[in-house]
Amino acid sequence: MNFLKSKPIYTFLLAAFFCLHGALENFGFISFAEATEVFIYVIIAITIFFYIFYFTTKSFIFSAFITFILAAVYLFFEVIKNAVFKIDFFNRYVLFLPLLIVSILLLIFLFKKYKWFYKVTFFLNVLLIVYCVLDAGLIIKIQMSTQKIVYQNPVVLNEKLVKHKPNVYLLLFDEYAGLQSLKDSFNYDNSPFYEQLRNDSFQIMPIFSNYSITAFSMSSLFQMNYLKNLQNTTTVGWKQTQQCMLDIKNAPVFNHFKNFGYDVKSFSMFEVLDNKSLGANQFLLAHHRVLTHKMFHNVFLKDVGFNFTNGRFASLFFQKLFLADLPAYSNTAESKMLNTLENKTNPQFVYTHFLMPHYPFLYDSSGNKNALQTIFKDRAWLVKEDYISYLKYCNKKMVEMERKIIEKDPGAIIILLSDHGFRYEGSHNDKSEFNNFCAVRNLSTSNNHSTATISNVNLFRYIFNTTYKQSIPYLTDSMVFLKEQ
Repeated sequence: MNFLKSKPIYTFLLAAFFCLHGALENFGFISFAEATEVFIYVIIAITIFFYIFYFTTKSFIFSAFITFILAAVYLFFEVIKNAVFKIDFFNRYVLFLPLLIVSILLLIFLFKKYKWFYKVTFFLNVLLIVYCVLDAGLIIKIQMSTQKIVYQNPVVLNEKLVKHKPNVYLLLFDEYAGLQSLKDSFNYDNSPFYEQLRNDSFQIMPIFSNYSITAFSMSSLFQMNYLKNLQNTTTVGWKQTQQCMLDIKNAPVFNHFKNFGYDVKSFSMFEVLDNKSLGANQFLLAHHRVLTHKMFHNVFLKDVGFNFTNGRFASLFFQKLFLADLPAYSNTAESKMLNTLENKTNPQFVYTHFLMPHYPFLYDSSGNKNALQTIFKDRAWLVKEDYISYLKYCNKKMVEMERKIIEKDPGAIIILLSDHGFRYEGSHNDKSEFNNFCAVRNLSTSNNHSTATISNVNLFRYIFNTTYKQSIPYLTDSMVFLKEQ
């Protein structure tokens, strides 16, 4: 008891609570090793600042309190910011940050003047111990649970009917707009590219997306179902996106192929079964970032960092920080996908997700890297000329890759698909953001399965019905408008 009253271990328990609670909130998206790595970095930082304050104040218990306050604000900055921003007057950084700094200094001053930090030591020690024990217990309980994910209206397949098992390559091109959208919104005719694909024996599928946000579109695609609790104009944020990521990881499409005897391989920003994410974490939170994204530096960079990528405040440091692993992502995905052509034992289903022609527009139509000034010019993600230039480069890469697959695996099913169309100001109203692209090769066809009104949610139902002799009913094709927070 005296130990808890006199030793401010709460300062160091804060690191454990931060990682345990974050791991509990994001269970399934961060491993024990990744959480431990974050804990080690945080505990080292806390220790360093504790000793800096100790050499300054010569007070062990006061130094621990100062370190605790600063660490709590830094680690849980997003929570504090979101709470304060609910007050209209303080919902700007120019007012919020001074308020936060003054509050911290005032708190430290009052606790030092009245020696309150002695009184709160026992309380904070006990509080953090209880929180850590509760979170650890809940994590263990969830880990030991054998509860299976239950999907709404699950698709049941008859595996005995599956005789023909060609390799399947799904190449997903993010935000690749459909033919009609390119004509109407860009005055660009992409039909020569479609003819190239037809010459390579591809069938152009008349298809449209059901959701205009990547994670939701891909979740619906791989579940072969509409997403529950999401209706038109539903506002979605990180929690809903995280659920989509979990649904993608364990989606029925992958499990059906696995049950058919396929090796399932994924080179994507999503995790799929035992396949880890390739990265590109600017778009999705995964691994250690589900913890660190709440910290001050990440929240601040997310909120205001883009202001330092263009204009007179442009900084090469911020530009490269924003791009991070994006320049290497698609090349890595391509290389790993092509490597699967050389290493086949069982039939394989290979899903590769390319972040092109999605912004940032890294290349021009000739395959030259765009200068950072071009990538980060004002409202660059809405510049249609740069999008079309990147799309032309994407066309070349698409043909190059599909021909390499055909050369090595001529009997393979190849699916070239986009998750949604190009999103720009006003596109939400004219439905063009749902106009996407799909071309397939070596897919069995049947007169009983019309593709006249097919959408992404029905694509794998169609594939399983035509190529794998199933009899899955089709869903009514529709578009679901979502709003991002």
